[in-house]
Amino acid sequence: MAKVIGIDGEKVIRLTIPGKPTAKKRPRHRVYKSGKQVTYTPRETVSTENLIALSFRQEHPGFELLQGALSLVVIAYMPIPKSWSQRNKDKALLEELFPTTKPEADNILKLVADALEGIVYHCDSQIVDCRLMKLYGERPRLEIELSKITGNVKSVSGSNMG
Repeated sequence: MAKVIGIDGEKVIRLTIPGKPTAKKRPRHRVYKSGKQVTYTPRETVSTENLIALSFRQEHPGFELLQGALSLVVIAYMPIPKSWSQRNKDKALLEELFPTTKPEADNILKLVADALEGIVYHCDSQIVDCRLMKLYGERPRLEIELSKITGNVKSVSGSNMG
């Protein structure tokens, strides 16, 4: 469910997508006997991007695309393995254990950024600050937060670099 709320007069968009987070899969190529070559996006990627887009559109019909520099934060709550002991399950929920398996964080981020392109912003090149964290959760899901940047990016991201 998406929500637009005001923080310092700026819009912050929050969206929760239920289900196990997936990564953006690489394009596939097929060569037919005739020699014709076709490149296509895997079905799972298309389905997930469409789900994210549809979820946003249902909450915000007629939403005007955001302009300027944006910050994107994604938290991917992965399912806790059923084979784990109760002790490890508890540690996972306390954020003492982290999902270091696939899907890879950058591929989840790319899927979300591409899904929102043309729906929330013109181009994902507008995203100048981004973060993705993979955690375990009892309810697998993606939590997405997008906001406009109106100041120093270092102060937004908490970075001490540079």
